[in-house]
Amino acid sequence: LFAAHHDSPGAGAVDDAASLVAMLELARHYSSLPVSQRPGRMVFACTTGHYDGAVGTRMLAQELLPRWRYKYRGIFALEQLGARAARREDGRLIPLDEPARQDVFVPDHDRLRAAVQSALEAAQLPNTLVVPDKTDVFALPPGVGGALCSAGLPTVQFMSAPPYILTDED
Repeated sequence: LFAAHHDSPGAGAVDDAASLVAMLELARHYSSLPVSQRPGRMVFACTTGHYDGAVGTRMLAQELLPRWRYKYRGIFALEQLGARAARREDGRLIPLDEPARQDVFVPDHDRLRAAVQSALEAAQLPNTLVVPDKTDVFALPPGVGGALCSAGLPTVQFMSAPPYILTDED
């Protein structure tokens, strides 16, 4: 299962149109493969209500997925992908020619963590950090992944957090 929200507090290129584009590209890629070459059944979920307590993702996690829970090998939440890094200069943000740091929140599962780490190394993604999905700072991963994890669903959350989109709530 791949999940992303489509609503945004502003123009939404980073939060969260980029995740939708990534999700649609994954769907396009896998649908072009013969069924025998796909890694299994795939579901792509686009949710709403992210800025209203993640109501769409919570509905997905609490009402729909429990019926399907044991049919999934993995849940991947996409959020704020593709952002460019920026530096502050004289009160302004100056975009850089490198991607913002990407955090990948992974459940405490050795095989899953090793598989994610191996895939990221093979893809040679710069500025990517694999972190636990639960820490002293975060009881749950931020974003879409947190709503899925709160329902007891093991979720790998891909997220960047460029400084220009963080708010006081973050």
